[in-house]
Amino acid sequence: MNRPLSQRIQRIGNAGAFGVWEKAMALEAKGKKIIHLEIGEPDFDTPAHIIETAHQSMRNGRTHYGSPYGDMTLRETVADYVKKTRNTAVSPQNIVITPGVKGAIVMSLLTLVEHGDNVLVPAPYYPPYAEIIRYAGGNIIECPLTAADGFQINKSLLESYITKKTRVILINSPCNPTGVILNEASLTAVAELALEHDLWVISDEIYYQLNFTSSPPPSIFSNPALLDRTILLDGFSKPYAMTGWRLGFGVFPERVTKAIADLIVNYNSCVPLFIQDAGVAALTGPQQPAKVMLETYRKRRDAAIEIIDQIPNVSYAFPNGAFYIYLDISKTGRNAETFAYDCLEAGVALLPQGPNHIRVAFTQSESAIREGLSKMQQVLKTKIV
Repeated sequence: MNRPLSQRIQRIGNAGAFGVWEKAMALEAKGKKIIHLEIGEPDFDTPAHIIETAHQSMRNGRTHYGSPYGDMTLRETVADYVKKTRNTAVSPQNIVITPGVKGAIVMSLLTLVEHGDNVLVPAPYYPPYAEIIRYAGGNIIECPLTAADGFQINKSLLESYITKKTRVILINSPCNPTGVILNEASLTAVAELALEHDLWVISDEIYYQLNFTSSPPPSIFSNPALLDRTILLDGFSKPYAMTGWRLGFGVFPERVTKAIADLIVNYNSCVPLFIQDAGVAALTGPQQPAKVMLETYRKRRDAAIEIIDQIPNVSYAFPNGAFYIYLDISKTGRNAETFAYDCLEAGVALLPQGPNHIRVAFTQSESAIREGLSKMQQVLKTKIV
């Protein structure tokens, strides 16, 4: 059959770490050892009490359909969590449980974006944002942030990218790929522009708990003036090593909540109840495993930076959150994509982002990080062919 696929599906590609990961897996299948520093996949197991809760839930028959909005117990638990962490009281009625935060991003953009609308995203950003925006029929408009400014947002610069077509500002803090936490001034700039230009704000805060500072990360969701136009996205994958469980949530203005639930009805029906029960256990159970993971990531970050600081012509903004370091290799004369695949041949998988940057995920053991970065350093020392 020669009929083409839809234009919609042709707008979407395999962006981000999974493309590199697939090539790395193919090399591993041939027997090559690869150190994986490309994908945001914690190397920890999900804490035992969360797994046991899911097992018990299945044994108790929680294996049938549930509400597309999510189970009320988890929604109430999430509402308590949001009040505690963002200092904002929300109703369970504003919360929808989603198949991962990525699912929440897709559904939010499909709900808000009309064909031809612009979605304004501070750059650098998580690559799937662009694919999802294009799939929804929108245009991604990048507002470039710089390491010299600590990857913080400048109001006048951000405003210069706003037009009559702008519908949404999409932010991510702590940020993938930079590890930077947006400060209060950056969030105030976004808030003021959203109010001045009547825009939606989507705040992806999946890395909220992966914070290496002494204070909680500021959240735009803590601004009461924005609650009727802001969507908060968060989940369980990163802080609780639950990437494969596909469990996230969104906190939505009331008029958006039903639309998201309607999408879920027609897409995946519901998130499995036993997985939602595991989410309750994650938020209400012992937090020590999550604290141990956070402290381990901090030590890994410091070990990675110790090595990177010895590499000539490579710079970065200091990461205070998430588990990434965003390396600027422009002064080495290397193209990021070519360099990343040279590193892959040398046995370390890294994520190229744009022509000049490489993202390093410190999600492996400290010894693996040291070995992988040493391999990267050796590739940098080789002559460019």
